Amino acid sequence: MALFRKKRAADARSRTAVGVHFGAVGAYVTAIKGESFNQKLVEPGAVGPAVRWAHSVTTGLGGPEILFKNAVLPSDITPEKIGEAIQWQFYDVEASEYEFVYKNTDFSPDGNMTVVCAAVPKKMIEAFCTENSGVYTCLDVRPFALWRGFRFTHPGDGPTVLAARWPEGITVVGGRSAVEFVREMPASAALDSERMRTVDYFRRAFDAPDAAVVDLEGEELAYAVSAGYALAPFDPEQINLLPERHRRVRATEFKKPRLPDLVAAGLIVMAVIAAAPYMAARYYDVQAKEYRAAAARNAPAVQEAASLRGEISKYQEWIDVVSKHKITPYTAMVSDVRYAVPPGVMLDDLEIGDGTVAAAGPTTPPAGSKAAAVQPAPPAGGAAAGTSGQAAGQPVAGTPLRAGQPIPTDQKSVAPAQPAAGNGAAAANAARTTATPAAAQPAAPMGGMNAGQPVGSGSEPAGKTGTGSGQAARGNNAPSTAGKSTLAQNVKALYMPAVMRLSGKAEDLRLIGILEDNLSQLPYVESVKVEDASYNGVFYSFRISAKLKANR
Repeated sequence: MALFRKKRAADARSRTAVGVHFGAVGAYVTAIKGESFNQKLVEPGAVGPAVRWAHSVTTGLGGPEILFKNAVLPSDITPEKIGEAIQWQFYDVEASEYEFVYKNTDFSPDGNMTVVCAAVPKKMIEAFCTENSGVYTCLDVRPFALWRGFRFTHPGDGPTVLAARWPEGITVVGGRSAVEFVREMPASAALDSERMRTVDYFRRAFDAPDAAVVDLEGEELAYAVSAGYALAPFDPEQINLLPERHRRVRATEFKKPRLPDLVAAGLIVMAVIAAAPYMAARYYDVQAKEYRAAAARNAPAVQEAASLRGEISKYQEWIDVVSKHKITPYTAMVSDVRYAVPPGVMLDDLEIGDGTVAAAGPTTPPAGSKAAAVQPAPPAGGAAAGTSGQAAGQPVAGTPLRAGQPIPTDQKSVAPAQPAAGNGAAAANAARTTATPAAAQPAAPMGGMNAGQPVGSGSEPAGKTGTGSGQAARGNNAPSTAGKSTLAQNVKALYMPAVMRLSGKAEDLRLIGILEDNLSQLPYVESVKVEDASYNGVFYSFRISAKLKANR
């Protein structure tokens, strides 16, 4: 550090120039003003206040991301052509993503001109501008500043190679009075071997077999780079990568205004203040006209939107009411009823409702019709059946199920007793009255329901009377539009049935009793009542109502 302190700046002018290099422990600042040359280490956050008085503030970019190449160009090439020529040296990169700069060298083999080209990624420049916009006046390239600062403290034109060690790698810079060669190597490389190989290459390629090698690191390296940044404004080939809009306004541009300038500025301000109300009024008048025209154009759409909002509100009301009720599926009820119906019983109608509508009685097919022709003959006599069923291990026919006894689900279920018949009809009838589960025997047809169709989705069966809510399970489930209260009542009636009614035909009167007993054992049935039973000479017609439990 003592090597670079308080050196004479022979070529410096009277203006103040500052160079800033950010190191691992802080910011190294070099200030040059006239013949004074000062360097100090400050905190990174104190750089702005420390350099606000400076005429120019320079820093730079470096690292393995920056590409360097040497280009040999004709000696008579114009400066305008050099920028286009160096882009061809970097044919392996996308030209639109890099900023290309160059430095002239003193090495001119065969009378040609040699330049050191640098390709700086634009994303590095943009990232720097995002964090430091308005702080600096110049953005340099670090290897060029290193050579400039070293030559300022070590004047001479002998071939020299600088090996600068950074945390991210090594920078090798070679040249005589001007820089002639630059190579950046990342820390992942074999740095020592690459350093020696690069030095040997410079000595051979640039005709400098006796080139001296200087290793720089730590504070000595940081202050050398900082001095090179401070000397950038005095370099005839100064490089500035900082866009104009991100440069700091220099102190000389804040000169003390004169009286004519103040008067002119005052008049301009007064004119703007006087014209501002009229300009604002005209602007807002134009805006108001546009808004009125837009309102007229959008009036039909607004009306349509209001109508749609009304419909949406109505549908939302329906959705809110329906969503508050828990859906009670009837599939389980229908399945239980199928298992409760013993063989020899055919259901004509099944109704699940709220108990406000009386179930229609079973219909008897007219005499001579096809339906009447296929009905089984009434049981002969009235005597009880024999003990053949008991011998087969079956319960006594006609014996009702006891409380807590499960509903029969196999061929050994409870069977009613049949009247005696001399031709063996009793045994046959007893066999037909055994309860069969749904998996083994298809359920008896039910009025108003197709096979596999859940209750509530079928059409009204023929002969069914009444239009109350007891038919809600088989009618239209759409909500009522009479109001929220009516809609809520309908939904409650739909999902909270109170009564289940069955009507049909039986071959034997005792089969009706078995059906009644089976229904009474269902867990959600409170009571069962046979409302009607009649015999038409062919079969017994019946109507049964089962009151369902409120809490189930």
